[in-house]
Amino acid sequence: MTGTSLGEIVRLIRERDSVWLRAAAVRQNDVWLLRAVEIIVNWRPSQWAEVDWRYANARFLAAQLASWGVADSLESGNFVLREIECDGFSVPGEAQFDRRASFAGYGASEPFEWPSDEYRISISGTINSVPGEMVAAGMPVFESFDVAFANTFGLTRLVNWQTPAREVVVRDVDLRGRIVGAVVASRSVDATVDGDALEGMTLSLASNHPSDDRGLSGVSPQSVHFGTPDGTPLNAWLALTAGDELVDRRMIDRNRIREPEPGVQYVSPPRTFDENEPYSADEQRQIIRAIEHVKRVLPARCPELTDEQLLAFEQELDDAVGQLPSLPRKLWDALFSGTVWRALLRGVITEAAALLVIHALGVETHALPHEIDQLRQLIRGPLRDR
Repeated sequence: MTGTSLGEIVRLIRERDSVWLRAAAVRQNDVWLLRAVEIIVNWRPSQWAEVDWRYANARFLAAQLASWGVADSLESGNFVLREIECDGFSVPGEAQFDRRASFAGYGASEPFEWPSDEYRISISGTINSVPGEMVAAGMPVFESFDVAFANTFGLTRLVNWQTPAREVVVRDVDLRGRIVGAVVASRSVDATVDGDALEGMTLSLASNHPSDDRGLSGVSPQSVHFGTPDGTPLNAWLALTAGDELVDRRMIDRNRIREPEPGVQYVSPPRTFDENEPYSADEQRQIIRAIEHVKRVLPARCPELTDEQLLAFEQELDDAVGQLPSLPRKLWDALFSGTVWRALLRGVITEAAALLVIHALGVETHALPHEIDQLRQLIRGPLRDR
């Protein structure tokens, strides 16, 4: 993290005809105070929505505005949100700078699909929280100020969003190039990149060893193949570079297989086993763990199921688990898929519940047995067409 002068940021904004601005303000002791501002340069967010919400003690705005006015407001510390003029604040001469990878957010910033240069300017002074619900004639109703804030700033897609400190954030989106995704197999990595200026850039497979580099053409999108005969290197990541500059990055290390970065897909090699032998003790533990997980989450994920349906299905699952130690895997696969299929046809469970069972088993074992995979296709195909 380094510092960037306010003058450089103001010039950056003024170079554009318009910018996209999100802002929130609160009224405290009859004075409007700026709570947070996000200024987006060079790109309209894909989840962008115009906002113009007025409440007794809160104001939310999201609009495309002329860049010169926004630059003047940032330079002076005096922001006007339509009909209200916020109390001015002292603008520091320097902002904190960070480079953000594509699909990466920070704090209360919406993840963007493109990399960006991010400048954060702290606003001094504290603001009391706004109590109660957000309710006003002709305005949408929200449970709290924070929920209205999240909707204004595009944060509702995030699992753990949070309102930021009092600050102004300028995000200069870089459309030259990005890493769209990667398929990480046992002996190869296949990445996809796109952008407006890929010609002359380099995509590298970096790790604890010297990187494997590939020069890029100007075609967008384009695919890049890396052979990894000894397996995916330790601490592997993809780096998109332009000369001395890191444009975008993506972690592909196999330690992240449970929580892959956006666009990264891990492909496991086919398992070798004797289908006439029972599942191993470790595999049985994985299957039982997956089924117990389903039983815990099913009531919340499928609230349409009655207590009687849940109890009946849980008993059928327990009966199938009881056969795990003794049945060959091919017979147990057929038994389990039949259990789920019959429960679905009898109306004991819904299609959503059946798919949840299959997905949970696949996550725990990293590979769906053949019979279970066929069941997935049946549920998504013939049943839907009946």
